[in-house]
Amino acid sequence: TQGIAPIGEIVVSLDTAKKQAAERKVSFHQEVLLLILHGLLHIGGQGDENVRDWCEMRKSEFELLMRAL
Repeated sequence: TQGIAPIGEIVVSLDTAKKQAAERKVSFHQEVLLLILHGLLHIGGQGDENVRDWCEMRKSEFELLMRAL
C-alpha cells in the first residue's frame, strides 16, 4: 500500500534456529516462531539489554508463543 513504510525487518538464521531448537529440546518450528516473536518485540520497542528487560522480554515471548500455538 502506498504511504506505508516498513518499520523494521526480521532475519532468522535457519541453521541457528535448528541448533537452538535441539539445545532447547523444542521443535524447529517453535524455535523459528520464537525468534520471529523476539524480533517483533524488538521492532515494537521492547529491549533486553539488562536483567529486568530481559525477563520482561521472556515473559512477553512466552505469552505470545502460547497464543500462537
